[in-house]
Amino acid sequence: MIELSAAEARRAVVNAHFAPAAADALDVLRNERLLQLDGISRVDKAHRLAASARLPARRPAAAYDEALWNADEAVSFETFTDVACLFPIEDWPLFDLSRQWFRDHFAAKGSTPPPELKHDILRIVAGTEGGATIGDIEDGGPRGGSWGWSERQKAAEFMLWCGELVCTRRTGIKRLFDLPESRVPTHLFEARPHREEVLTGLVASALRALGVATVPDLRRHYRLSAEDVHTGLEGAGAVVVRVQGWGEDAYALGEPAIAPIATTETRGSRLIGPFDNLLRNRKRAARIFGYEYLFEAYVPKTKRQYGAYVMSVLHGDRFVGRADAQRTGRDVNLWRVFGEDGVPARSVRAAARRGGTHLARQLGGELRMETE
Repeated sequence: MIELSAAEARRAVVNAHFAPAAADALDVLRNERLLQLDGISRVDKAHRLAASARLPARRPAAAYDEALWNADEAVSFETFTDVACLFPIEDWPLFDLSRQWFRDHFAAKGSTPPPELKHDILRIVAGTEGGATIGDIEDGGPRGGSWGWSERQKAAEFMLWCGELVCTRRTGIKRLFDLPESRVPTHLFEARPHREEVLTGLVASALRALGVATVPDLRRHYRLSAEDVHTGLEGAGAVVVRVQGWGEDAYALGEPAIAPIATTETRGSRLIGPFDNLLRNRKRAARIFGYEYLFEAYVPKTKRQYGAYVMSVLHGDRFVGRADAQRTGRDVNLWRVFGEDGVPARSVRAAARRGGTHLARQLGGELRMETE
């Protein structure tokens, strides 16, 4: 058993997300093990913001998607856990249980697509060189509107979640659907791990990405049951970690890295997006950082406390503030900056400025802050 103070656990978590050197966005994905996908781009897409926070300012954001969705060979795949996410292609075999869960779930609801529709979609995909878009799949049938999916798109999404189709590349923002056997490397496509191997792999992967995590944290990461998590913990040989103030046991793969976090001007401050892995589990973020975050994009304007799209200001291993952010062209605007209790306003603005400048350089623009 390992005993950590709350501060040591916090540093271990931040080190897990930031300490490994990343050369490009694919390195970020392989370290994080998943990147949430979200269409809101008030500043930039969720997966690009996560990569930006972990890559040097000299790495342009325009190159991230090419690294994550490689046209020549599959390096990642998209699927749905509780939300749409991108995963490294090496983890394809670990999602056999998830794909079976979706098949059983839809079958129990009586909403499995008709066989003839699935057959027609497979025919279209197989016959479309370079991958089929939703437009290709819907060709000749009724299309979905802005607020709904056509039956063909629903069927295609079902087939993607169940592994009958795969998305490993994109053209612009459009996903390209392929047959898994044509894109997933053979050794991964043909792998049939046992249930215990899958659970061990998923839990080990989550612990690597999270650093120190409780059973609820691990359940949330890959949408597992508590029983599945405990099976995976046993298989992974995880060690118990007692963290002061957490109220329940946590786990790690080994001795957590609790070295001090660098807080230099060139590295110590970052803007963190709403769907970053540091924040996407709001309860975990509150427990580790004492930081409460609410995404207010869908809150009526008159009831918002901070803004429509608030990025969090991470300095070292602490969230010191938040900023109402928006991109105009290539420039990053921080309309308002709010400090956390007990953090000097000057320090918060300095950290927000460094983090914002870092992101603006990656986007090819400049930072603009309120009153500046």
